[in-house]
Amino acid sequence: MPLDLDGAALKLVNTGLSAARHEHDRFGDGPPALRSAGIALVEEDQALRTKQFFGRAQANNAAIEAGGDVTLFADDLARGLRVDVWDERTKVWRSLCRRVGSYTFETLGQTKTIEDEGCVEPALAEAAEPPPGAPNDLYLHEALVRWEGWCLSAPRPGRVGGVDGGATPEDPDNAALTPFKLRVDFKPVAGSLPGLRFGRRFRMRARTVDPAGNSVSLETAPDLGLPTAPRAYAYLRYESIAPPILVPRAPVEQPTTPGESVDRLVLRTANTDPAKDVAVSAAIAERHVVPARVSALFAETNGALDGPNGAPRADLYAVLKEKDAGELKLDPVKGKPVEPAAQCPLPYLPDPLSRGPALRGLPGAPEGAVGRIDAAGKLVYTPDGDHPLGGPSAALLDWGVGAAWPNYQPFRIVVRDGAGPPAWDRATRVLTVFLPKGASARVPLSSFLTRDDLKLMGVWEWLREDLEGRLAKSLADLDGTEVNSVSLFAGQIAELAQLAVEGGHALLTPARKIQFIHAVQQPLGRPSWRRLTASRAGGASLATFNGELQIHGATTANIALRARWDEPVDLLSEAGPRTRANDTVVIDLRVPAPEERRFASIEEAEIKAGGLTVARYRFDDDRLVFAPGATPRHGLADTKHRVIRYKAVGTSRHREFFPPNAPGGFNRESDEFTISLPSTARPAPPRVLYILPTFGWERQTDTNLAASSRRGHGVRVWLDRPWFSSGEGEALAVLRAAGNGANEAVRPYITQVGNDPVVLGNADPTTFFFGYNGASVPGGATLPELPPGERVSVDAFPVQFDSERKLWFCDFEFDLDGVIGSTDNDDAWGAFTRLSLARYQPNALSGRELSRPVLADFVQTAPDRFAVATSDPYERGLVRLSVAGITLRGKANALGVSQVDGTDFDVTVETRRPHVDGDLGWMPAPPNLATVERDLDLPAGDPRVLWGGRITLPADRQPGQFRVVIREFESWLDDAAVAAGGATPPNRARRLIYAEALVLA
Repeated sequence: MPLDLDGAALKLVNTGLSAARHEHDRFGDGPPALRSAGIALVEEDQALRTKQFFGRAQANNAAIEAGGDVTLFADDLARGLRVDVWDERTKVWRSLCRRVGSYTFETLGQTKTIEDEGCVEPALAEAAEPPPGAPNDLYLHEALVRWEGWCLSAPRPGRVGGVDGGATPEDPDNAALTPFKLRVDFKPVAGSLPGLRFGRRFRMRARTVDPAGNSVSLETAPDLGLPTAPRAYAYLRYESIAPPILVPRAPVEQPTTPGESVDRLVLRTANTDPAKDVAVSAAIAERHVVPARVSALFAETNGALDGPNGAPRADLYAVLKEKDAGELKLDPVKGKPVEPAAQCPLPYLPDPLSRGPALRGLPGAPEGAVGRIDAAGKLVYTPDGDHPLGGPSAALLDWGVGAAWPNYQPFRIVVRDGAGPPAWDRATRVLTVFLPKGASARVPLSSFLTRDDLKLMGVWEWLREDLEGRLAKSLADLDGTEVNSVSLFAGQIAELAQLAVEGGHALLTPARKIQFIHAVQQPLGRPSWRRLTASRAGGASLATFNGELQIHGATTANIALRARWDEPVDLLSEAGPRTRANDTVVIDLRVPAPEERRFASIEEAEIKAGGLTVARYRFDDDRLVFAPGATPRHGLADTKHRVIRYKAVGTSRHREFFPPNAPGGFNRESDEFTISLPSTARPAPPRVLYILPTFGWERQTDTNLAASSRRGHGVRVWLDRPWFSSGEGEALAVLRAAGNGANEAVRPYITQVGNDPVVLGNADPTTFFFGYNGASVPGGATLPELPPGERVSVDAFPVQFDSERKLWFCDFEFDLDGVIGSTDNDDAWGAFTRLSLARYQPNALSGRELSRPVLADFVQTAPDRFAVATSDPYERGLVRLSVAGITLRGKANALGVSQVDGTDFDVTVETRRPHVDGDLGWMPAPPNLATVERDLDLPAGDPRVLWGGRITLPADRQPGQFRVVIREFESWLDDAAVAAGGATPPNRARRLIYAEALVLA
């Protein structure tokens, strides 16, 4: 048995437990390293035979005590074994138990020296602390003896492990402890031991020793060793070749190098502006690469200390002494290796079989190629031998040109910003690796060996034997006629050998996985919306998205979908409406890292949140895709309409590599994408308090032309709070009949306009309505209250808030030309209007734009009037006055008989009292200062001119000294008198319907 089987089993169990908890990367960690433990002679079922021996001994002892006879066999009289070894170099048997004993009688002060042979005796062990209730069993290993290159009957020189579990090694002390005061010390006989070296072949045999210490002598013992002659056992190395180690030039710690470790080299670029994404960074990351350490004994077993004659070289003793005690320079604060110099000296013994460092998959290196140092000292990549393995490239460097063991020369890895293949500088022993911004690479660092070194490796021998065994079985199954099988297995062996000598076989040359990261403070580029839409279902407050977002996935760890909007609110607990600013993160999406794409066939990865798929990330084109079944959900508090500005905020994947308060932050934002989210429910019906007629005035009195315009066909609707039941953009709508009329089913839900029944006219009182200040909705709308297929016309009007009355109101101006259709508009006199009002949300789902209609009270509007007073520039004392507008044609009496009637105008002139301001400062002008004369013949062809005349004033009047007061009255005839057939009765009391005062310049 050539290795430590017990330790290997325990390591394998621990590795299996670790593998169940952690996922390995693409290069694999491999099984645990084995340990060569000399050559052991093993006896199967030794524990069972020992138990049987104890049973026979107990029976024999009982028979002797009873006075009987006992027959003893050789096994009953065996004390131990003397072990011999035969090596192929000397080709003679040598005893591994020869020794020289020094026996010191301390009481007498005498020492005797005796050369003899010791023996190896069985060793039993028991549990230090047996479990409660468990039997205190004895344990016996199946290995009879293990030779590790030293005498089996003398201690190996050097310190031993601390006594009683102490951690500090101590020198062995064989002080005499008995009253006899005999001290015994043993050492091997000089020159009696063969050298235990990897690759040499040995045979072993054992001689039985009786209780008196007798055995067959070395010279007379028969040649019965294992394996039987002429075969010999090859002692091979089962330790893998450890990978080189990394030593930083400066301490690696959180405040100065956050997120970095010895095996993780971080190049940092503070790209706080998009322009810095393309600027070349001057930062570098570097490590010394140093071969792994071995002990002097291990180096000896590898044959590194032997000269040409096979004997250890005496000239290496000083080097061994120096390097066996050497240590790497340590940081005085942290106590960890650090070397600030440009080159790191090698203070200890390296592994002799580490022929150089191998780095697989360096950034910028061609795939499936091997890089070697050429004669000019450059790193040149060539195709991967006769058996291309494909996959990552391998760069095979050296430990110094001509550097013989143990004087290996470490080198330095420097990572810089940029792209291109790695470069080697022989003079400075620097390997420069170029890494673009945001890129990362996991590079296995291992040692490589030669093909001759493979002959020394025990694991390689296992692999070769396994392939040859499978080849033999394959040929046996095919009766030896299949030649392709031989070629196949030969190719597999060649590929394994090539992988091994390139440092790529985890069983022979395990790798230290180092990581190169070019960290950027902010993601490269900016998130960019390719498209984005949002939708809501009827009655739902939730919004879902459909669209695509372009990102830089390699440098973006998270994408936060941020929403901002200004929302009008009208809370009864507040004095009035206000605009509330909202800013919230809809969802924060984790972007899959590039290494999560294990295979090229994986095109996209699902992103989940709360167990739901909220997006898909496409690896090839770096897009986040929102689509049905994979969409974020924006949960809103209600069904109202909102105009929301969405922004994508990307967070750097490399945030951990910068200080938490790094200036500029770690985010990049997209442009805002504005989406109108429709209302999904009908608005609440408006709460109409009352409705009043309104007037609008426009005056001009600064020139010799004084003009006044009164628009009278308007109403104001007062509304109770609150408003915005359906969100931003909510308006007050007036519902009208669609087309030229309405049937009885629609009539209760539409606006109706009609004449005063007292006034003569031919208008249909259910005809049309139009608002000047409203927006007609194309196509109208439907109402759930209407029969199927019926629609209404909709005119939408904005509402305003009166801060004094703390009420909402809406003003309408009517165009009543369409009501009558008459050219002189006489039929529009005194029209009554009953408005059908509803809240209207233009940004709503179809069929949910209008609230339930509310019918307002009937309201009568006043007619429009236009008054113009013109001063004659050539005759300053003359002013011409005209009053225009529509008027009634006549009125009907109780019998429906037309009685021609109109309105009466009173036109007077007033003058200002001295030193009195305001309306109280005016008084009627005396006749000697002002006269009013009406023109009996109005302008022909213009039925709108209701009154015209001449006003005479002093020619030397001052501006603002006079004003013209116009009053218009409406009157009714006495219906009772007309019915009695009497004379035309006098007018009743008049009703003022228009008044205006024009100040003359």
